[in-house]
Amino acid sequence: MKLLLLFAILLLCSVSVFAAEGNFYEFVVSKDGNTLNVSDVVLKSGEVPVMINDFSDYRLALVDSKDNKLYEFGFTFDTGFSGEVFGETGSIAPAEGSASLSSVVLSVPYFPKGQRMLIYDNTGAKILEIPVAHFANLCNDGVCQDSESYESCQADCPSGGEDDYCDSVADGRCDVDCAGWKGKDSDCADEAGVEPAQSGSNFAFNTRMLVILGGVITAISGMVVLFARLRNRKEGKS
Repeated sequence: MKLLLLFAILLLCSVSVFAAEGNFYEFVVSKDGNTLNVSDVVLKSGEVPVMINDFSDYRLALVDSKDNKLYEFGFTFDTGFSGEVFGETGSIAPAEGSASLSSVVLSVPYFPKGQRMLIYDNTGAKILEIPVAHFANLCNDGVCQDSESYESCQADCPSGGEDDYCDSVADGRCDVDCAGWKGKDSDCADEAGVEPAQSGSNFAFNTRMLVILGGVITAISGMVVLFARLRNRKEGKS
């Protein structure tokens, strides 16, 4: 029974230390006195260690565009320690070439809606902000974000909108991003002032109107001719 209990504990520990394959942010945080410096954040794929210790000197929170916390954990700089450290929700390791944890590598699980990482000291004061919005995947949130366009997310960025992408869709709307691209969007007047070509339902509507107008003109002309003939006949009989 004791052996089974010991095996179960070892199994739980092994599961706690190694996470499943996935994406994660990775960057180096270095400490110079009371100042923290951060290297460029990179997005990696692989096995993300799960932290089993929670340090309280600093806390890092990954937040979305509305500052909702997506992920949070604590870490510290221990100048007397050398080797890899695991914490509650991300991994901490000494930076390459560092003899201590005065420089650490932080690995934080990736969240598609992640916008910023905020680092707080042990008093709760925010001391550092790390942008990660360029890694975010916010499609289908109802807002055409700066990183999105009609090309990458049609659900959020409709055709013809200002999203730094000329979509050239013939929808009756001149795409403002097609300015200067002569002939790129058939809904826009070109540089010579030629009116845009009609398309879709507008074209069909105008065609029907022309047919109806032509029919009315033909009917009126026929009535005028008939009236003239009848008048000529009356004049001939008299």
